[in-house]
Amino acid sequence: MALYDYTAYVDKYDDITKLWNTINSDTSSAAYKKWHPLGASTKEAFGKLHYDTVGKGAGRKLPDPSAYPSAYPTTPTYTPPAPGGTIDEIAYGRSAVSGAPRLGVAPTIASPAQRTPGVEELVEYRMSQMMRQENPYTQQAIKNTKQYYNKRGVLNTSMAASAGVDAAVKSMLPIAQQDAAMIHSQAIENQRVVNQFLMEDYKTKMTFRLTEYGHMMNTYNSGLQRSHEKNENSIERAWKAEQNMYDRELNIWRDKYRAEVEKIAAMSACHQNAMSRWSATVAAIESTKEKISTEYYNQSIKNAAKTRDAELRSCTRR
Repeated sequence: MALYDYTAYVDKYDDITKLWNTINSDTSSAAYKKWHPLGASTKEAFGKLHYDTVGKGAGRKLPDPSAYPSAYPTTPTYTPPAPGGTIDEIAYGRSAVSGAPRLGVAPTIASPAQRTPGVEELVEYRMSQMMRQENPYTQQAIKNTKQYYNKRGVLNTSMAASAGVDAAVKSMLPIAQQDAAMIHSQAIENQRVVNQFLMEDYKTKMTFRLTEYGHMMNTYNSGLQRSHEKNENSIERAWKAEQNMYDRELNIWRDKYRAEVEKIAAMSACHQNAMSRWSATVAAIESTKEKISTEYYNQSIKNAAKTRDAELRSCTRR
């Protein structure tokens, strides 16, 4: 960019802008034929020619060069992500476990074994069986009683007849009671064993069912955990990639901006030094104004201005 922005000078005045538009768009116009041969091939060149030949004498002002130090780099744009909405954690949890295996219906438990005591468990039944006439126990008890009463001579009395039966009952009652109790106990034990077997069978089936369900849930939870970790890793990788992109863009922009700032600072320092030397030169000329001719004085001022302008132009080329 030149020291003075002659393009901005053209844009500053409407009549000059209109004149340039005519030159630039109509090659057959009088304005084109006048200015183009002088070198007005660009807007910048036209502005300098117009200022040097017309504008300066007419009191037109060039824009302050400090207002146009350089083109600043464009700052990077950052588009913030859309704000996240609230998450229903309960609904999310239900959705996450919606595919979990089901335990299902519990195994069917068999009906317990029940029983009604049989007649063979009753003492009455055992006694009735043992009191039969053909029972050897009964026959022996009656025979022993008859022999006892025969020795006493009262065999044919009613006492002797009833005594035989009583003796048979007394001798067989303990046996009948023991047999009935043994049969009853064995029946109860058989019932207990059957019911215990049914319960153990049910518990075994239930244990197998729960063990299988546990393995299924472990497999499902492991898959769910792997899926969750994979999703989290994917989000983290995407975030890091985007963050790295922004970091690279920021570094590039920072380097460009820093270089441009350094360039502007150097140009400004160069500009200030040139203006300081010009001011010193003019002051020196002014101090000898009374001792030199007017013509020499004017020529010295012009030379100082030319030197200043040359130095200022060299500042912009750095």
